[in-house]
Amino acid sequence: MTRQLAEFCVDKFKDYREISEGNGHILIYGMEALIASVVGILLTIIISIVWKVKFAWIPFVISFSSIRCVAGGFHASTHLKCYIVSSLSYMACVICDKLTDFGPGIFAVCITIAAVIIIIFSPVESPNKPLRGGQRKRNRKISIGIIFADVVLAWTFAFLGINHVLLRYYYYGAILAAASLIAAKITIN
Repeated sequence: MTRQLAEFCVDKFKDYREISEGNGHILIYGMEALIASVVGILLTIIISIVWKVKFAWIPFVISFSSIRCVAGGFHASTHLKCYIVSSLSYMACVICDKLTDFGPGIFAVCITIAAVIIIIFSPVESPNKPLRGGQRKRNRKISIGIIFADVVLAWTFAFLGINHVLLRYYYYGAILAAASLIAAKITIN
């Protein structure tokens, strides 16, 4: 369905602009990626609204995306599976946050474990996103830098006793990004 919508959008775009036919497949791929991103974020926002954590999606997406962009991770085989896995993962975080009363110290420990996972596995290459040249080394440095900053912040907030809901969702994003690396390693091997 995403592919058909992307093709429709590109065809309409072609009607109004001069696009060479040779670039059509690139535009369709880009439009598919844009649609997938928008749908994924909309689903996350809807889950946040339904569960009454309206703005929790923002730190979650920032944390998860910043690590996933450079560390890699699990890739679903279709956009639909990606929507389902991403939405269920985020919903699991929301439910976990609603049902538990984890203090900042627990999150600091979890972020430290996530950091160890990222240090061991980052970056995980994907067949559809191979790393070229110095990208592997660069992505590894960036992902370790991000998670190191997360660890410092988590322990600082733990010592200060700060346990704000937006911080917790930031932590959930980093934890899920690390879990995604493990899932990728399992599915690749």
